[in-house]
Amino acid sequence: IHNLKQLRTLLLLGNRIKTLPDSVCQLSKLETLWLGDNKLAELPKSFPQLKHLDWYHHCELSSNFEGNPLVNPPLDVCRKG
Repeated sequence: IHNLKQLRTLLLLGNRIKTLPDSVCQLSKLETLWLGDNKLAELPKSFPQLKHLDWYHHCELSSNFEGNPLVNPPLDVCRKG
């Protein structure tokens, strides 16, 4: 997935994903990432490296992470949201 350098939108809703690969964090142009209704318990530590991601839209609107048993989001993510 890290080869998709120009990817701006990634929709992974309802796929029962348990872990998000670190390679997602290498998508330097990513602006939109929807992760709702999966099985994510945590996010990669490098998740805050997604500099173009709209943090307000993704962290303030809980529906993006709804349906995931997130326990420990990275501290940098919490600070941005």
